[in-house]
Amino acid sequence: FGPNPMFHCLLIEGYDSIVKSRQERSSVCVGMGLWFVGCSSMGRYLYLEDLVVKEEFRGRGGGRCIMQTLADIAVCYNCFRFSWLVFDWNQEARDFYGRIGAKVSDDIVTYRWNRNGMISFLELSTEESQIPVQSETEKRSFVGSLNVNNIARIIDGCLERTNDVRNQSKLINLRRGEAKDVPTIMATMKDCGVDISKKIDEEAFRIDGFGSTPLFYCILLEKPNFEVAGVILWCIGYSTRTGRVLNVEDLFLNEEQCSEGVGDVTKFVFHALSDIATSLDCCRCGWKTSHGNASKRLIYRNFGAETLLSLLNVSMSQDAMKSFSKHS
Repeated sequence: FGPNPMFHCLLIEGYDSIVKSRQERSSVCVGMGLWFVGCSSMGRYLYLEDLVVKEEFRGRGGGRCIMQTLADIAVCYNCFRFSWLVFDWNQEARDFYGRIGAKVSDDIVTYRWNRNGMISFLELSTEESQIPVQSETEKRSFVGSLNVNNIARIIDGCLERTNDVRNQSKLINLRRGEAKDVPTIMATMKDCGVDISKKIDEEAFRIDGFGSTPLFYCILLEKPNFEVAGVILWCIGYSTRTGRVLNVEDLFLNEEQCSEGVGDVTKFVFHALSDIATSLDCCRCGWKTSHGNASKRLIYRNFGAETLLSLLNVSMSQDAMKSFSKHS
């Protein structure tokens, strides 16, 4: 609820008694939905992180009202997607999501590091580099109020540290993307096979990523000749269970330009992301890939991240959101 909120919240209010007259009742919070708006190469999206309703108030339509309101908000934000997660064993919830027009996908694998996992990955990477760096990762945490300026300062410090620790050959360098880089970022994504021509334009991308309240942050992989070989898009979210979280939305690498190998470059990138996450006091870092992407899954398997096979991705398209928000 600060000047640059990482999440938004909807509350479900109920009455503290069903016996008292309406005039004597007082409203109490019986549920909530915690969400944030991010951005990917496809455009804006709304992500529902947490939805909780007190047991005695379930089945009264509160959860459905939250979902309908969020679908309406997503449409107003011009989001291309409204998404959340569900356990594969929760058939009742999966059936409900199907009835409101959402689709459950079992083709996406979710990976997560908790804070200890990120610190372990950083320490292992540091040992492999054989270059002394700041010793106690936990001391990097930034627990104050975040704003555009101090986030940029933290990102720059982490990327500089990563470039020193991981990049002994100096064949590739990481730096923070800026507004002036938008044409290059979009061209690089197109070179990596992303069809963005009808989904997002340069001005929208510049506003969403480099305005006063950015919906995402960007890291560029740059070669010694300053040619960009990759783009990483990520955002900061929030969970009631863990606090701040870092979500990696897109990782595009021009494999022909990754002379060190895709696996080593990917590890290089995730060293920076884990350093940024711990420095921003995030307690979780998450990303996704498709079941069919065997090469990426093999790389991620060596990172020590938790593979959440029991969590399925659920999403609504723009048409489904419009239909649900108008006709429920």
